[in-house]
Amino acid sequence: MSKALDGVKSLFKNNPDASTSSESIKIQLPKLKNPNLYYWLALIPLFALALFIRTRNLVLLKGKYLIELDSYFFFRYAQMLYTQGSLPAMDMLRYSPNGYPISGVSVFFPKTMVFFYKIIHIFFTNLSQIEWHVIYPPIITIVAFIFFFLFVKELLNYRIAFIATAFLAVIPAYLQRTGAGFADHEAMAMLWMFISLWLFVLAWKSDNLKTCLPFMAVSGIFAGLMAGTWGGYVYLAYSIAFFFIIYTLLNPDIQKNYFFKITCWSIAFLLIGAITTQTLSLRGLVNFTNFIVLSPVVFTGIHIMLRNKLKNLKIKIPNTVITLAITLAIGLLIGIVSGVITIQNTLLRLIPSSTGRLFFTVAENTQPYFIGGWWDSFEFIFLLAFAGSAIYFYKIFQTEETSKTKLHWLAAATYIIFFLAFIFGRFSTATRITAIVSWFSGTYLWWLAGFIISLSLIYLLAYYKASVHLQNMDKKWPWLLLAVWFLLVLLSARNQIRLLFACTPPIAIAAGLFISEAVDKFKTLQPKIKYIAIACLVLFSLFAFVVATQQTALENKYSGSMTPGQWEDAMTWIRTNTTEDAVFAHWWDYGYLTIALGNRSAVTDGGNAMNWNHQSGRYFLTGKDDNSTLTYLKTHDVTHLLISEEEIMKYPAFSNIGSDENMDRYSSIGIFVLNQQKEVRNGTQFLYTGGWALDKDYIVGKLVLSSQNAGIGGFSYVVQNDSITEPKAYVVSNSQQFELPISCLIAQGKRINFETTNDSLAGCLMMVPYFDQTGQGNTIGGAFWISEKVWDTNFAKLYLYNETSPYFKEVYADDMPLGIYQGRIVGPIKIWEVEYPQNITADPFYLESSQYG
Repeated sequence: MSKALDGVKSLFKNNPDASTSSESIKIQLPKLKNPNLYYWLALIPLFALALFIRTRNLVLLKGKYLIELDSYFFFRYAQMLYTQGSLPAMDMLRYSPNGYPISGVSVFFPKTMVFFYKIIHIFFTNLSQIEWHVIYPPIITIVAFIFFFLFVKELLNYRIAFIATAFLAVIPAYLQRTGAGFADHEAMAMLWMFISLWLFVLAWKSDNLKTCLPFMAVSGIFAGLMAGTWGGYVYLAYSIAFFFIIYTLLNPDIQKNYFFKITCWSIAFLLIGAITTQTLSLRGLVNFTNFIVLSPVVFTGIHIMLRNKLKNLKIKIPNTVITLAITLAIGLLIGIVSGVITIQNTLLRLIPSSTGRLFFTVAENTQPYFIGGWWDSFEFIFLLAFAGSAIYFYKIFQTEETSKTKLHWLAAATYIIFFLAFIFGRFSTATRITAIVSWFSGTYLWWLAGFIISLSLIYLLAYYKASVHLQNMDKKWPWLLLAVWFLLVLLSARNQIRLLFACTPPIAIAAGLFISEAVDKFKTLQPKIKYIAIACLVLFSLFAFVVATQQTALENKYSGSMTPGQWEDAMTWIRTNTTEDAVFAHWWDYGYLTIALGNRSAVTDGGNAMNWNHQSGRYFLTGKDDNSTLTYLKTHDVTHLLISEEEIMKYPAFSNIGSDENMDRYSSIGIFVLNQQKEVRNGTQFLYTGGWALDKDYIVGKLVLSSQNAGIGGFSYVVQNDSITEPKAYVVSNSQQFELPISCLIAQGKRINFETTNDSLAGCLMMVPYFDQTGQGNTIGGAFWISEKVWDTNFAKLYLYNETSPYFKEVYADDMPLGIYQGRIVGPIKIWEVEYPQNITADPFYLESSQYG
């Protein structure tokens, strides 16, 4: 019987470690026929804990609310599939008036959700479809944990598999996208990935093609299912491809069986991936990812055909290096000719600054710092993973006999140096280390290049001077696979904080590996030292586990939905008070709510597929003349406008995207709070404090105030006999403070203009209520600073000032007052009906895509 079949049968049989010779710590436990059953039994309370953590927020979701907006998008399609049996070719509720084709992930993932719901519904007939979407992430995640355990167990051993699964269950970075209510595609995608990896390892360990090729094919099939579910499938595809290339590079005597293995996996992946993503055509198959997936097939094929001939030529360069160079040359030529490889695409994968403005206004796309990013996402587990990942490089070049070169230590040290540079490159936002962080960030690509070159030199040194380091590569493949996977997700997550989620499985494995390897190392020490060292390690590991558990449990407990309350009421009003052909214009964030819950068309949504956000920001929200605003709206068949208080904090985002090349609209709204009220000679002075960075360079009298180093720290005015006088802004520039008069103040809905001079600062201070913990409000306890760039925009006039307009009739506003509640902005959701004058006609200009997003 083949090793692969033995692996499947060994789920409840004694299965020795695949890659380590670690012995379990001897603890007096009831004797079982198979000691490995202890691990399976221990998984039961672990899974119970993981399920408990991920469902603590069910009381907030009430069986009908989803946490984030993309979940509503997928639920809507799943609902249509379940009730109607199919989806239309075009979704006419998106991107009015064009609509948008329904394809790829938008189809396959909802179909998967419907498939599982039909199965679940057989056993739980009272379970509604929305309830299934609410509870699906934790349920699927528990199932995925089983296959994650199987994968790590086959790759390494039971002990590491259990520790890694335990860490994965509680790592904060893995919680949000696997908790109740987060009915997006990540949880399902991870299930497909873990199954694929498990089957890949089973197939890799088998030498019998008759049994391993089916496993490889099924592994590729599940990888294809992952491709149809989530764009993060590239981590699996790239990891397998680069692993195979590097394995062949380090193991030139690779058998022909491996060529058939990778070919089988690649074909299955490409075929199923093309079906699930609806790209089953020659043009659809020509893309960068498929190009990478096929590269190891081409490389291995060329190497096997040419290696004997190259040996006869007695060239001193390693044969695999020559065949890799040939493969790269062929691939580069084909890639350039086909358009798959371009300078722009390459830069997009390395430097996020090559992308548009929209990318940087989305919080999930920001680059994570170590403090506040990596550390908050992984806590002390990250330290264990760092140490464990260094072991990968040590193991790859480790020798079974003495070597003077110590290349395994050099490889580990090289990795550690790079990793530390990687961390310091984005260590913290603290000003005291700004120069250090800036230097490391600016030299990041050089550090990466240096790391790759150093590893290449270590390989060449081993090849020419110490070949003993390259021996037994057929036994070292697990370390190579883990190293490739770890580095890929680590490097990609540096560019986007949202990708920290993808780092959690390899980080959990690395942490588990370090603990297991350290225990085995400590067991070789003297008895007293041994027990102390093991005890300290175990206690620290338990501490890391408990800290992570507490954080994830606390986070999930308060993970509610934005829908209940204002948004639910607004969407109900839209469904019941507007016609079915109504079209809404608002900032893109709310598109999926309007479409899924309001059942009405929207101009923009969270898919951001049409690059229309620039025009939405420029001609709608920051628009300054009625003609361009109305023409923009008419072109998109807009019947209603919607604005919420969230736009106050989002003003920098949509004004950034809506600006021209000179950033003419970019600004923000300053938030200030009443700090002091005192009697002065001519009345009562009110002092407000806060902070606002200048949105442009101002010349006030003889002062030149630069937006780079100047801002407003506060405002004051004097009330005398119910009249407001002496409104001032306190501007700080180059550590100096200046008192400057301001030109406008809005109090209780009335605008007061003041006489301006050359020393006046253009802008308007708007008084708003401030509410404390008890709900008691001070009608003038807060203030918004509305700069010269903002005060005449559609957003300011319609939402902030409540100005009437012959073209925009307010038809809905909830009873939430606009103000500040304990530092948080609160306010109503407002809807206006658009009334067009006869001279306004559509203009195709407003349907064009923008480079700004």
